[in-house]
Amino acid sequence: MEYHFVSTSKIQERLDISAKALGDYINKGLLIAGVHYSVLPGGHKRYNLELLTDWLINQQDPNAHQRAIDHYLKSLPSNQGRRKAN
Repeated sequence: MEYHFVSTSKIQERLDISAKALGDYINKGLLIAGVHYSVLPGGHKRYNLELLTDWLINQQDPNAHQRAIDHYLKSLPSNQGRRKAN
């Protein structure tokens, strides 16, 4: 699966979540930095579209969403292990 980090406006357009609601979810600890969103050097946020979509769908099933988070984290290059040189 590919993961796409998109702007607040794209999240508003695609998932119909307001910027205020996103901020509230972050402040309440419902969205995890480095997983659901990343903060760029200028302070702008980019949101993981696929994980936010999954979070919305699985709000009543946190275990299902945790599996999606685990899958995402395993997909990161830093978690791939080192390849042996030939």
